[in-house]
Amino acid sequence: TSYMECLSTYAPFVLVDGRYLSTVSLLSRFIYSWRAQVLERKKRFQIRAGFIFEDSVRAALEKQRFVVQDIVRINRQEFDVVALRDNVIWNVQCKNNFIGLSRVDSDAVAFARYNRGLVMSYERALVKERNREHLLQMKLASGAVQHMVVSRFPVVTNNLRIVVFNHIAHFATRADAVLAAERPAIND
Repeated sequence: TSYMECLSTYAPFVLVDGRYLSTVSLLSRFIYSWRAQVLERKKRFQIRAGFIFEDSVRAALEKQRFVVQDIVRINRQEFDVVALRDNVIWNVQCKNNFIGLSRVDSDAVAFARYNRGLVMSYERALVKERNREHLLQMKLASGAVQHMVVSRFPVVTNNLRIVVFNHIAHFATRADAVLAAERPAIND
């Protein structure tokens, strides 16, 4: 009945003057919502979606001249995507987190809380990866290891090591910024 209600609906069609109309946005929101309600609860779908996401990240890194390594597990420790570029090992964690948009869509406080929780979770994952980087150094015989997180769903953060998948085409630029930010600390 109002513009805001139409923006917040998950119905694929809207009745206007006796006719059902739709848009790409309405259809997309409906499908996304339906997937959240039906498929996201199935563990098999979640696992498969995670593998597809990792493959997408690998392909994007290869396009940016990273040499993706065929490393999945070292000493029973799993790694999502490991790549080399300019003698630096890039350990990339792929986070395919999901929340139904209806839970945060119309509530800015809920969105901020969810965003903050995701960022904190990603930062803990980066610490975990730093604590096991010796495995990658041993396997690939290289000293320099950098850790990044690629988030499938948009998060708002100023942490250079957290890359939103929508910006994966700029991963190399972000990686260069991470290295540049570390150089002054190394020279001190």
